[in-house]
Amino acid sequence: MQRRNRRKLARAVKVRPLAERFGEGDWIKGWDKAFVVKGKPLNPSEVARLLMNDAPPLQQGDAPRRLAPHALAAAYLSGGFTLAASAFVCVGLLTAGGLAMDVRYMAGTTRVGLAFFFGASALVLLVAGAARAARSLYLVRKGRLTWAIITSLNVTMVQYIDPNYTRREYPSYHLTLAYPDENGALRIGDMDTLTPEALIDDEFELMLFDPDNPSRFQFADLLPNWLTISSTGQAAVSTLGYALAAVCAGLPLMLAIMLLLS
Repeated sequence: MQRRNRRKLARAVKVRPLAERFGEGDWIKGWDKAFVVKGKPLNPSEVARLLMNDAPPLQQGDAPRRLAPHALAAAYLSGGFTLAASAFVCVGLLTAGGLAMDVRYMAGTTRVGLAFFFGASALVLLVAGAARAARSLYLVRKGRLTWAIITSLNVTMVQYIDPNYTRREYPSYHLTLAYPDENGALRIGDMDTLTPEALIDDEFELMLFDPDNPSRFQFADLLPNWLTISSTGQAAVSTLGYALAAVCAGLPLMLAIMLLLS
């Protein structure tokens, strides 16, 4: 098995475009003891009120938010785990039909072992995909919408050795954010991401948090399973999600029908 050697470099660079985009005077600084907003020191509760007053209008929508049955099916079927499970099912069907490998001269136990391997792998992936989709759907349906601002963004270069034994590196971004909960209290969060572009394009970023556990949150731009939610509380699945769901469900079914008819 190829060994991957990763280590974080001891250098972090402050990303300047954030302050340049919104103006240094409008940025929140000094998270240790006091907040400085527009040159005026504020306490956390005043910062929370500022966030709620200056942010765009926000509607929570019906709770729990409803998704059509076809949207729920698309959310469960369009994840990466489900796509991998669909691939395992297709390979298993091709193997059973003798198209992926010649099974005519295989022992019966070998055939059973192959069928068990592909079937068990697909089942494990389906369960993992369903669990991930259920967590995402819980936030989309019952989570509370709020506006957040990114307060800092740092990049750390991570090195690794590729299969050709060449040393390479990629940026890993660590960001901190502030958002008010449903009681108006200011909460500070942090997260790591490889693609921060979607989170620094606007001054206020739409996000969901669990009302029972406000420290659990997710940005609307980063919802998995191609789920979307608007500032009016309307939840849906994107067109690409429907397309991937159709591929995941339809390809194994079409392949099974073709093998039966052949």
